[in-house]
Amino acid sequence: MSWDPATLDRVMCDQSSEMLLVVDPKSLQIIAANRQAEVTLGYEATPLVGRAITEVESSLADIFYWEDVRVGGGSDIDNAESMYICGDGVALPVIKSIRRLRGDVEDVLVLRVRDGASLKRGEAQLAALSGQLQATLESIWEGVLVLDSAGHIVNMNRRFSAMWEIPEAVLLQDSEAIIAFLMEQLSTPWQLQDDFTAFSQQVGLDSQAGCEITKLKNGRLFERRVRPQMDRGEVIGLVYSFHDISDFVHARQEAEEASRSKSRFLANMSHEIRTPMNAILGLLKLLQRTELSTRQRDYASKTEGAARSLLGLLNDILDFSKVEAGKLTLDPQPHALTQIFRDLSVILAANVGAKPVDLLFDLDPQLPPLLHVDGLRLLQVLINLAGNALKFTSSGEVVVGVQLMQRLEDAVRLEFTVTDTGIGIAPEHHAKIFSGFSQAEASTTRKFGGTGLGLAISLRLLELMGGQITLESALGQGSRFSFQLDLPVVQGEADGAQAPAPASQGLVLLIDDNARARELLSRMLMAEGWQVVATASVAEAQAWMAAAPDGLALNLVLADAQLQGEDVWACLAQLRARPGWAELPLVMSGTPLQLEALTPAEQALLKAFLVKPLMAVALREALCPATAPPSDGQHDGEGATANAGAAPLAGIRLLVVEDNLNNQQVARELLEDAGASVRLASNGQEAVDIMRADAGAVDLLLMDVQMPVMDGYTATRILREELGLRLPIVAMTANAMASDREECLAAGMDEHVGKPFDLDRLVRLIQKLGRPTGRSSDGSIESATEGVAETAKFAFPTLLVPGPLLEQALADGIEIQLAMDRFMGKLPRYQKSVASFSRSAAELPAQIEAALQARDWPAAQLQVHASKGMAAILGAERLAQMLAEGEARLEQGEAPDTTWLAALPAQLQGTVAALTALADALKAVASGGEK
Repeated sequence: MSWDPATLDRVMCDQSSEMLLVVDPKSLQIIAANRQAEVTLGYEATPLVGRAITEVESSLADIFYWEDVRVGGGSDIDNAESMYICGDGVALPVIKSIRRLRGDVEDVLVLRVRDGASLKRGEAQLAALSGQLQATLESIWEGVLVLDSAGHIVNMNRRFSAMWEIPEAVLLQDSEAIIAFLMEQLSTPWQLQDDFTAFSQQVGLDSQAGCEITKLKNGRLFERRVRPQMDRGEVIGLVYSFHDISDFVHARQEAEEASRSKSRFLANMSHEIRTPMNAILGLLKLLQRTELSTRQRDYASKTEGAARSLLGLLNDILDFSKVEAGKLTLDPQPHALTQIFRDLSVILAANVGAKPVDLLFDLDPQLPPLLHVDGLRLLQVLINLAGNALKFTSSGEVVVGVQLMQRLEDAVRLEFTVTDTGIGIAPEHHAKIFSGFSQAEASTTRKFGGTGLGLAISLRLLELMGGQITLESALGQGSRFSFQLDLPVVQGEADGAQAPAPASQGLVLLIDDNARARELLSRMLMAEGWQVVATASVAEAQAWMAAAPDGLALNLVLADAQLQGEDVWACLAQLRARPGWAELPLVMSGTPLQLEALTPAEQALLKAFLVKPLMAVALREALCPATAPPSDGQHDGEGATANAGAAPLAGIRLLVVEDNLNNQQVARELLEDAGASVRLASNGQEAVDIMRADAGAVDLLLMDVQMPVMDGYTATRILREELGLRLPIVAMTANAMASDREECLAAGMDEHVGKPFDLDRLVRLIQKLGRPTGRSSDGSIESATEGVAETAKFAFPTLLVPGPLLEQALADGIEIQLAMDRFMGKLPRYQKSVASFSRSAAELPAQIEAALQARDWPAAQLQVHASKGMAAILGAERLAQMLAEGEARLEQGEAPDTTWLAALPAQLQGTVAALTALADALKAVASGGEK
């Protein structure tokens, strides 16, 4: 077939979906028709061509029209309705358009005809779809605005008009008026043309929705998103969605303000709680320096240990931010498990009360001496587990154990267990008890009390340590909680972890009616080198004694304090009456209540009374007091003289970065007395300049955080990132919450100490981080462990404050003994610092007022912060707490309230007067000079 133009035209006409007819205006005959017309009208057998158009169009209007055409009239028609008679005689509704095409000789009329029924169905479907789309728009909670390519409004839903509060009078106007109204409501700019331009430049790319915040003048906030409407690669319109976030933003602002208020509250509570706790610890230190009996010293030491554990736990509870933000972190340090269990024993022993429950420890004798672990967190877990076991056990025993499971390359795998004979837990409740605020049954809470939070906290802590709690329990059959931890052995202790076999201690008679206790105590005694004769009753012990040969060397008797229905004292008296056993050491173990119930005569019979749970180290110390290590804070005698050992910081070069002159003086003199070489810088910029000039002249930096010119965070980042220095940097700040410590570590600092600092702890930290290290023969760096150990031998001097002065100082809100310890008993130095603080305190109210009038919150905060730090160093805790409240407000960009500002001058004057009077009163105590 040849595709000549005529043929192509015919093909095109036949492929059209419309009916096409050509009519001669003179004869009104159809002279041409396409295939679609013949098929649709049913004239395939009898062609349309040659028929009069009036045979097909039957309505009266059509007849009149064609008569008009015959006489030369008839205009063009667009989309007129008509009725066509099909080949089978059925009338078909159609929509037609007619055009007259004029030629050189003759004209023709061209008819474009569409099936009217199909068209109406399509229009109905289109109308339904349009209604569905509009209903969808109206059901959307967001406001929707649709624009065409010219920027005119095509559509919007009611939610949009309500969000923008468009008046009905404006809605009735044209698109330009509505857009002008929208632009008038804006508080932030919104350029429609910029959106069109941006999307036009993305043609061919996957155009993603943009997101901006639109703010109206009435304060409402909308999240605005936009997507382009594309047609054949061109942007033909934009669809905007507006989400009202005003309530969310306001709620978030209220929540943030509530969070800030809570932070301020907890900061204040931290001072409120730590102030009396510090007083308790200070008084306990003073008590241990007085003449005490062995029992009294034991009480004081254990009370101090419990108080320190409580203070540590309180500090963790108060640091709410890390828990709420999921930033609970560990602080692993070298710890002896024996010390952790001694602290645990003190806390648990007080919980036993008068219940007939044996509290026992099962400690593997092969445990390494020192492990790298967060001792406070591990203690917290053990307190939770063992405390629950004691709570739910009315009789029987609670055993806390730790076993060495495996020795790894540089670590050990330990299994900790807590087993009890209590009420047990039904299997269906095993998972439930690890949820917060939940116990096995509702009745449990009513009967035993508690929040049910302890196990949930323990579970989280153990997950951080790399362990998981497992539970074996059945109702009425007790419980066994266990977990395994891989803990690094402290460097230098790994080789000595396998302790040598103990020397033979002799023969011990053990009397205990609890089979589990006899088993554990026998194992412990044998590990200590004892030969053990274990008996279950007084009668059994007496029978063994009667059968024992004359001259048998019995070296120790260890008896339970409460043997049911038996007279243990009569048995002990009989033992002492036997020839050769008159000086036989008698040791009894029991609860604190049983100890208190002893008569003087009974106490006289005993070598020692050991509070359960019994530990090998406690027995060793009781039998050989001279070899027992002194408890933390214990001193011989009451003098305030220093240990004769070498200065612990000798050879260490320090750079102290501190803007407050008083703090500079105190830090410099105290650290120099400890043997360090000290250099000063007044701000972060000075520190950077010093280190840039001669970085090798400093071993460690003590960096204040809040300083003028350049703060400690910025200085640390410059030292780390620009200068590439890796020397230790320790933050010193009066902000003592864990979140402050985390911020310091994030800036690149190695450690964080709070102001006022504990000199013993600070010296140990400097020893650990800053002592110059050498290299061993194999090139590895040698640790400074030896130097740290020497610190323990060095006792810092102090001045013992008499009781009346101590009470007077506490009444004035002053921790004078802690201040004397901090100043190492050097009264002239303390007096000098008080005098300097007196001068700066007199100027502080005016400085704050001037900064507030200038709305210079940072300047006011720096003034308050510096005074707070110095007040704390001098022991003025009450004033330091008040200044902390004002600092917290200033840190949030708010002025302290008028009550605080009005009360500050009087508080400053009263505290300065009290400090001055105390310093004068201590002159007599100093016995004529500095000690």
